[in-house]
Amino acid sequence: MARVAVVLLGVLAAALAASLPTTKVVNPYQIIRRGVPPPPTEFGAAKAHNTMWYTQKLDHFDALNTATWQQRYFISTATYVPGSPIFLYLAGEWEASAGEVEFTFVGELAAAHNGFTIDLEHRYYGQSRPVPDTSSDNLKYLSVDQALEDAATFALDMKASLGLDGPWIVVGGSYSANMAAWARARYPHIFFAAYASSAPILAQLDFPEYMEVVNEALLATDPACPAVIQQSTDELDVLIANGDVAQITQLFNLYTPIDLANEDDVMNLRSYVSYVFAGEVQYARGDNLAQICQTLIAGQSTPLETVAQFFRDYFGGFQVDIVAANMFEYYRTNIAFSDDITRQWVYQTATEFGYYQSLSSPDQPFGQNVPLSFSILFNTEVFGPQFTQDVSQAGVDRTNLEYGGLNPDVTRVLYTHGSLDPWHALGRETDLSPESPVILIAGHSHCRDIGSPSSTDSADLINARNRVIQIIGDWLAAAKK
Repeated sequence: MARVAVVLLGVLAAALAASLPTTKVVNPYQIIRRGVPPPPTEFGAAKAHNTMWYTQKLDHFDALNTATWQQRYFISTATYVPGSPIFLYLAGEWEASAGEVEFTFVGELAAAHNGFTIDLEHRYYGQSRPVPDTSSDNLKYLSVDQALEDAATFALDMKASLGLDGPWIVVGGSYSANMAAWARARYPHIFFAAYASSAPILAQLDFPEYMEVVNEALLATDPACPAVIQQSTDELDVLIANGDVAQITQLFNLYTPIDLANEDDVMNLRSYVSYVFAGEVQYARGDNLAQICQTLIAGQSTPLETVAQFFRDYFGGFQVDIVAANMFEYYRTNIAFSDDITRQWVYQTATEFGYYQSLSSPDQPFGQNVPLSFSILFNTEVFGPQFTQDVSQAGVDRTNLEYGGLNPDVTRVLYTHGSLDPWHALGRETDLSPESPVILIAGHSHCRDIGSPSSTDSADLINARNRVIQIIGDWLAAAKK
């Protein structure tokens, strides 16, 4: 059997499936993918596009540091009429591509306003690599402050060099939606407006509300659904208490027998189970939640066997390594840039955002046995003992102080959220002002509005996108008067 090490951390972008040395390498990618979902395969390959590189400063806050690096971006003039808006799409903690504008609502929005589009890759992600590797010392230039300065510097240079003197509208999804909103607040002289899809603008160290929303989504799908998961959690608790190593190992197809005396390994297993379901909710599409609930309710002989079968199917039959020490060692020693962005993103959560999705709330079906301390343990084991809870809390406090948390003083920032998206619990749910409205989209998930349009889109989703086009159009029209 192949061996797969899967990281399931209580963080915004972690929960990545990453391979240790194996007889068969499995694609190391996220269980809970961050940002805008990739376009469906029916969209095909991206059209011809211009891939460009921008010489960017390494440290915007040290005038004596003259080091530079190459930042990747993509441009399209397919819909552009001179004098029309420039839509700057900020990629987040993923690899940027031409398709994430061309095949998504971002492209439609730009086309509706005859816009020029630019997709700017975030430092330390994708091919935008300002340092040789992701060692802890090299990560010191990774912050939202530096990334926002990247965007502002880039925009000013593009205005001058390409003559792009129309209104600049900055767009983002998820973490990069935060960036879009914050860029408008920080540089109103550069960015005319912002569209922020699924932005968790409140930094929060412990985020148990995430799993509460997962529970609410499953309850709304079928009231009996989360009850099956809760019953399976209760059964698992009994097996753990009874020391039934063999049955737990077999049920979840673990690579090595679980060490029930090791609390970290037990918490890791519980995290795995919760995030398999959380990922389905966060990116729910079509009737997938209904199908999952039907499967759970139809069931095997016991709720635990049903949930374990779903877990095994999710990983395609591959064995899973839940040994926490292996996970820590992997991320402590693997510092080369790769498709797995766990080190970079967890560093940002440890120093700026928190977002740790603990299993501590009673209002969810996965148990209350994975506290915040498990996420902090990852930070200290991987990055060093100085990455304490107090350090992370100070970073969270500083982010909210700098950017205003849920009550920023901004105008012409449009926020959107899906009701199924667990991240809306850290975002605006009511209008900040008539100039900073919020659109809530019933029955939809994370970044769905900014993603790829489909013939099966609901009326609510279509109406939300039309409102985005109209609101931005109204702002542009008012500015011309």
